[in-house]
Amino acid sequence: MIGVISDPRQERAVRELFQLFKTPWAMFDPEASYDAVIVSCEASGAETSDARLVVRFGVGPSGDDMPVGITAAHRRSPGVMNVDGTEIPLFAGTVTLDGLGSARARLTGAGAPVVLDCEQDGQRVIRCGYDLFDEVEFLLTQGQPAEYAGTPTLDLHIELLRRWLMDAGVEFVEIPPTPPGCGLLATLTHDVDFLGIRRHTRDRTLLGFLYRASIGSAIDAMRGRGSIQRALRNWLALLSLPLVHAGLIDDFWLPFRRYAQADSPYRSTFFIVPFRDRPGVAPNGEVVASRGVPYGAAEITPELHALARQGHEIALHGIDAWRSADQGIAELTAVGEAADAAVGGIRMHWLYFDRASFEKLDAAGFDYDATWGYNETVGFRAGTSQVFAPIGTKHLLELPLHIQDTSLLYPGRMHCSEAEAVALAEKIIVAVCHHGGVATISWHERSLSPERLWDEPYRKLLAILRSRRASVRPARDIVAWFRLRRGIDLEGVDLTADAVSNLPAATGDDALRVRINRRCSESTVPEGLTELAAAAGDLKEAARGRRLVGS
Repeated sequence: MIGVISDPRQERAVRELFQLFKTPWAMFDPEASYDAVIVSCEASGAETSDARLVVRFGVGPSGDDMPVGITAAHRRSPGVMNVDGTEIPLFAGTVTLDGLGSARARLTGAGAPVVLDCEQDGQRVIRCGYDLFDEVEFLLTQGQPAEYAGTPTLDLHIELLRRWLMDAGVEFVEIPPTPPGCGLLATLTHDVDFLGIRRHTRDRTLLGFLYRASIGSAIDAMRGRGSIQRALRNWLALLSLPLVHAGLIDDFWLPFRRYAQADSPYRSTFFIVPFRDRPGVAPNGEVVASRGVPYGAAEITPELHALARQGHEIALHGIDAWRSADQGIAELTAVGEAADAAVGGIRMHWLYFDRASFEKLDAAGFDYDATWGYNETVGFRAGTSQVFAPIGTKHLLELPLHIQDTSLLYPGRMHCSEAEAVALAEKIIVAVCHHGGVATISWHERSLSPERLWDEPYRKLLAILRSRRASVRPARDIVAWFRLRRGIDLEGVDLTADAVSNLPAATGDDALRVRINRRCSESTVPEGLTELAAAAGDLKEAARGRRLVGS
């Protein structure tokens, strides 16, 4: 078991860290025995422990540095550390270290050690010139800047802890963030911002369509950002536009049937706008009229009922819910009544959000939010591919957004070619496969239609998920699985490898894996890990503190 010593202000971050790194742990008790102790240098007490490994984090000098011959420099601004060629950004400050021991990480650029590995009286000590708990709080409350979006920073911190434990010969069990039998979890989400081109006659949206479908698609073809076939399809759509408005042929901006076919056999999540022509208020206080949507949930009740019957999820595409709990309740009620189905999820339109929004959505009764991502890029805003609990909330969970079509392909954002977009998305999926968790994908309602016609990169993205053995589920089911995993409380639980080996295997959507981490005889890489499937009920018994046979 891991003992943790931290400043009281860090307790929420500590608890959330161990919800993500799901292994037995406890707040440090000097009378207890631990295999490893993790210490924030703002606290003390580990000197009383006989643990095999002590990991000390902190950006200030510590009285525990001197006995192991380490000196910490003055606090520095945020930086980036290099660990065996992998760069991990540090946002809450760093200090460089000098003294005995081997350098496990260095500051990029300066090259000075920021992690030292040494021994004291037979005890392994790893001193880190940053505070992991402060890093966790930063990532889950502010999120990392877009320049680091491609780095799963928090997941890398957990991987470092795992490696250090194994290197020190500590055997420990863990519940990985991926169910048995699949390579990763994934969810397909669709933000319904527009619903039919017939709703647009002389407005800015129609003018933008006319330009991008004609001149824009020709320019894209010439610059290699789109194919000739795509340009021809757009020009045919332009020619058909009068017939669409006359009602003689189908409206090519109606997305539901198209996505039901494209996503099959998977079931998806559709985020629906509650009220027509309400732009809401921006975080800077402005009202941007173009944010208003020319439909409301009550206008498409038959379509929502059909989606629900097919097993798709209906969720809220919020307007002002991020600003107040009352607005959230009103918007949630509007979509729930229109769908005649339980609605518990939300993603804010245009990803509007501020630091108080988590608690407001929590107070409004949402089960999960799916806003935490980027408009201008793709990647890991929270530094993780796991569903997490925003610090300060009671029930709400956050399903982070990782891959968004407009971020990748839209002019004025990344504006990738289709090949570049697929390659970037695949890198994110590979990272999720490696660390475990969910890849959350947002493909907007008109992105399979003229003038965007981003159906080919979407098709390739789905093929990548299949090749990686993804378990693709609606967002609500992804959140439910993580909530089940989070319900296994391993704080203070003595769950040893011998006890785990006696648990029966289980299958199905609610199955969890238990992984036994052991140091390999010749290497410390994960090839030596033993994985077992375990039933959730058996783990719940362990979480109640009952000692299993062999523990």
